[in-house]
Amino acid sequence: MSKRKKTRARLERMRKEGKLPEKVVVAKNATTNNKEKQEETKTQEIKKFDWFFPVLILVVIASYFFNSYLFQLAFVNGDSMMPTMENRQLLIINKIQPVEEYERGDIIIFDNEGRKLIKRLIAFPGETVQIVDNNIFINGEKIKDYVDVDMESYGKLEKPLTLKENEYILLGDNRNNSYDSREIGPVNVENFVGRIIFRFFPLDTKF
Repeated sequence: MSKRKKTRARLERMRKEGKLPEKVVVAKNATTNNKEKQEETKTQEIKKFDWFFPVLILVVIASYFFNSYLFQLAFVNGDSMMPTMENRQLLIINKIQPVEEYERGDIIIFDNEGRKLIKRLIAFPGETVQIVDNNIFINGEKIKDYVDVDMESYGKLEKPLTLKENEYILLGDNRNNSYDSREIGPVNVENFVGRIIFRFFPLDTKF
């Protein structure tokens, strides 16, 4: 008898004895169990990462809210605030502090025709400001300046200028290399972005 016929005869005998179906069933059950284990493993892996995406979304939203409405990081662009602040120096802006709490000498970032400028707050609404002989006068009284420099130009502040409601005077510390209220005039509070509260390298809050 050929090998093929012998094999057929053996399979036929196994079927009659009921052995082959049992083995097939076992094989099927084993395959099913393996699939179930694989699906269970995949489910566990998915559960492990279920927390990741919600947390990531919350972090992104919190960062956007923080940077848009509360505080903001900014870099100095230019030399108009030298020697107090250098070009490319990293700053933190407080965007939620009421303007009513600002003090003379605070450093402010404001918008001027789409450009963000950084200058020092010199005069408030209702005050009359003038620069005479390299000195700043507020309501006729000389104030102590924040820098020691001979100004080459007084611009719009060469004559007494009385500020209206919501108007402020801001000057750069590098007076001879600063585009400020001497050229652009008073700055409206609506253009204020915020007050500088911290600078990096050197780390400091007093400037």
